Amino acid sequence: MLALLQPQEIAFLFIADFEGIIDLNEKLNAELVEYLNYFGNGLFHREDWRDFVWDHEKSRNAERLVTCCAKAADAGDAYAKAVLGKAYHNGEGAPKDLVKAANFFKQSAELDCELGAAWFGYCCRDGVGVQRDPDAAVKWYSLAIAKGRVNAMLNLGCMYRDGNGVSRDYSKAYEIFLQAANKGNAFAQAEVGALLYNGNGVARDVKAAVEMFKKAAEGGNAVGQWWLAWRYHNGDGIERNVGKALQWMFMAANQGNAAAEEAIALWLYNGDGAVKDVQKAFEWFMKAAEHGLANSQNWVGWMYDTGTGVEKDDAKAFMWYSRAAEQGLAVAENNYAVFLENGRGNPGDLRKAFEWYLKSANHGYALAMRSVSCCYYNGTGVEKNYHKWFEWLTKAAEGGNADAQYCLATQYHMGSKEIGLGHDKPRARVWYEKAAAQGHQGAKDNLKEMDSFWDFMN
Repeated sequence: MLALLQPQEIAFLFIADFEGIIDLNEKLNAELVEYLNYFGNGLFHREDWRDFVWDHEKSRNAERLVTCCAKAADAGDAYAKAVLGKAYHNGEGAPKDLVKAANFFKQSAELDCELGAAWFGYCCRDGVGVQRDPDAAVKWYSLAIAKGRVNAMLNLGCMYRDGNGVSRDYSKAYEIFLQAANKGNAFAQAEVGALLYNGNGVARDVKAAVEMFKKAAEGGNAVGQWWLAWRYHNGDGIERNVGKALQWMFMAANQGNAAAEEAIALWLYNGDGAVKDVQKAFEWFMKAAEHGLANSQNWVGWMYDTGTGVEKDDAKAFMWYSRAAEQGLAVAENNYAVFLENGRGNPGDLRKAFEWYLKSANHGYALAMRSVSCCYYNGTGVEKNYHKWFEWLTKAAEGGNADAQYCLATQYHMGSKEIGLGHDKPRARVWYEKAAAQGHQGAKDNLKEMDSFWDFMN
């Protein structure tokens, strides 16, 4: 078994646990052999083995291990330099010092160590202890990848997937994630599945995507479990099976995956593949909300707002609407503004209410556009401005808000002295018809009156 290691690596392992023994390349004692047998036993590849030793020894005496690693590093051991970098980066066994950490990682990487290269790639990518340099990150991650370092594959794949410091390139992301997927990494399998499913960087292949999702799910990856659950739920690339959809979604949710928690909540709320249960739906929405999912935070706010599945509580509704609104969710921004305007669960603030209506409107929410127009018309939280009132009323109507469409139609129908708008019956009819198509009763009634008038005139 010792033949699996290079002499310098044997020295490093020995120093890590038996400080002070000399020249192990020539003299091995029984204690060292026992130690190596205990930790090695042929189960780990060299890189994984040494990572395992580091994690084990760190928990026993991190300071002593750092001292030992420093000796090995001084002797030129590249891996020991990387381990010292980790110690300074995490503040484990050494004072936290990101600049020192990055320096050790760089030294290790320049000695062709895959662990050091992967860590220094991260430092360059995020500007940790060094100036941010995405090109250098690509260089060092690539070196680590060439030596089979899986976490480097994941990090560089994510850079290309997200366009983080590099031009977004789904093809490169797919190629890199596939390397890690083929090594059995469940995270990468889920990413490859997503790229195959969406046809990003590779020809769309739903069945191949499902096979990847299965591997990721069976490997315990929550994102893969979420993807697989939806494929079973929708019968997409695989035969529909609601029971398996629930099984995999619960597995993902029980790992704290917020998207899975929200999916279960929606299924329970709608009785979709499960018995309808609004109280349990609330519980799952709350889990996802506490994990920061804005849409679920808005749902929790709405359920407290309306007393659905939980006792009505304006103060809690206001709090959850505010959390979702702060994340830029347009519907929540509007709901938060409504509570500010009406003083529900808070003292009320018309100026802030207008500001949040405007944020929601600028995010494309038509109901908020209608509210902005009303604020300008009435001078609620903002100075009256009839031209802006009409501008936002038109935007809300064009955005599909039936009430705005009806109101805009009446302006064209009757004329508006506030902005000097004359009668325009053809335009009025267009907007009445749009509102009526959405079931607006006033628009239906006015259309009947217009038709009756023309019948009378003819």
